[in-house]
Amino acid sequence: MRALFGIGILIIILMLTGCNALAQPTPTPTATPFAPFEVKTAVDWVNVRANPGYLFAVQASVRKGTVFTVLGKSPGGEWIRVENDKGISGWIFAQLLESPVDLRAVPVIQPENVVTVMGRVADRTGKPISGIQFMITQGEAPNQQRTDAMTDPEGVFYAFMPPTVRGDWVVEYTAISCTSNLMDEKCNCIGGTCGSPEPSKMTINLPDFPALVFEWK
Repeated sequence: MRALFGIGILIIILMLTGCNALAQPTPTPTATPFAPFEVKTAVDWVNVRANPGYLFAVQASVRKGTVFTVLGKSPGGEWIRVENDKGISGWIFAQLLESPVDLRAVPVIQPENVVTVMGRVADRTGKPISGIQFMITQGEAPNQQRTDAMTDPEGVFYAFMPPTVRGDWVVEYTAISCTSNLMDEKCNCIGGTCGSPEPSKMTINLPDFPALVFEWK
């Protein structure tokens, strides 16, 4: 009888212990702080610009293999904020860098003193279309001003321009990247047909303009 009583007490203790363990709050995971890391330029004469875009001043042109520390990326991820121990700092187009780390994991830095032209490309179901290249131009060659931007995985492109830009600019579809979700691993259009955005071109007036929307058809 005493043995049964002892077993009963032990079961109660185990049940209470288990309940207390279940009642303990689950630890909340903490975000890992970003640790700057080094990259190298992949080709000769890579331009380091004052802001993320082809219309900004070139701070320096550097040779292949020049080492920089990564500080962040622009919205859309096409441009990387860098600096090095030679006193050079600015923005480099991401595809011109060799990196041991996936640059898509770098935190976003919002550039200052820019006009941002944004647009989104999606199909009729609302699915975002990535890897769609646009050019944003004003004027005619040889004095034409131009910058380019590509849609990210959310189907959004960001073109950064100097705060002094004014007047009419043309936003025009130019190409599909092999990284687009429309392409297979061999850089062929899935299903044999790529399609195109509608409209393929529009005119905006800077610095103020509505959000741009393109439907992929």
